[in-house]
Amino acid sequence: MSKLSDLEFRLLDEVYFISSYKVLFENLDCSEDVFQQTLRSLLENKFINQLKYNDMLFDFEKLEIPDYASLEESSFVATKLGLLIHNSRN
Repeated sequence: MSKLSDLEFRLLDEVYFISSYKVLFENLDCSEDVFQQTLRSLLENKFINQLKYNDMLFDFEKLEIPDYASLEESSFVATKLGLLIHNSRN
């Protein structure tokens, strides 16, 4: 199992339900650079999904490939793997 940093663990705490970039950043006490690096790490490890709101569907759509250029306009939610890793932390 992958070892989570404290910030990764706290971020996963926040994304049991869909959360926007802004809300996540406000709730986590870190610099924006560190926050974005943590998001990227969790996305690369497939522990979270990046979502974009689709106005036509009135719902979120999961991005199959992370779009790092649009992190600030995105929302995020934990994946099944992310929840498993989060809940197995000792």
